[in-house]
Amino acid sequence: MTPEQFRKSLAKGQVAPVYFFSGPEAGTMQEALDAVAALVPEAARAFNVQVFHAFEADFAEVFSAARTLPFMGERRVVVLRDVEKTRLDQLGRGEFLEEYLAAPEPMTVLAVTTGDEDRAKTLAKKHPHR
Repeated sequence: MTPEQFRKSLAKGQVAPVYFFSGPEAGTMQEALDAVAALVPEAARAFNVQVFHAFEADFAEVFSAARTLPFMGERRVVVLRDVEKTRLDQLGRGEFLEEYLAAPEPMTVLAVTTGDEDRAKTLAKKHPHR
């Protein structure tokens, strides 16, 4: 999906439970993350928007946050940044991700970022709810 298609989709209220954002342009990726965070009303963002960095995050905590229902709102956003900077084949990380992708929480939007477009395509193929 192009950035323009993504913006149009959100404007129409068509929100996917999982997004994979990739590419070398940090500004474009940040715009996409800001648009996803904006799905949560500003007053509720402190409670319903969480950002994790893959290289330092406990994936059990990340996906527990993604499964947590929104507090005082209709939607929750969980961002897992820089997934290319961690090994998904260690510590059950890949299993946590695959389990979540098989049945994402409908009231949460999980946004996964990577600078590696091939990795994003591989992960997106495993996501049956695109």
